[in-house]
Formats: sequence, C-alpha cells, structure tokens
Amino acid sequence: MNQKIQECPFRFKEREWVVASGHTNYILTHRDTPGTKELLEKDELLDNFKEIIGSESPFPRKPAPDAI
Repeated sequence: MNQKIQECPFRFKEREWVVASGHTNYILTHRDTPGTKELLEKDELLDNFKEIIGSESPFPRKPAPDAI
C-alpha cells in the first residue's frame, strides 16, 4: 500500500491531548480495518486510537448519523 494519511496539522495536537487526558480516540472509516491499521502503523499513528470501526463492522456506513 503506497498511501499516506493526509490530515490537518492541528489534528496531531488534538489526538495527543485526548490520549494524555485519559480519553479515547476511535476511527469510523469506510476502509476495512486491516487496511486502516496498516496505514496508521506506517505513519506511526496507531497507538493514538483504541479501536477502528471499519467497513466490515455491522454499523451503518458513514456518514449515516446512526452509525454510532
């Protein structure tokens, strides 16, 4: 996989703050969980997230408001 996660620069500080304050980050994505984990590991971001809710989950797909 030759992709890189693109995000706004301020998001890194927000993720760190959430983890440092004892809260939890989750990802709700249209991608499958293994592919998302691979991207996050490559960019050294996986430790910032507790769970990835991917396309194989039984939840409605985003952007459905009842997905979570």
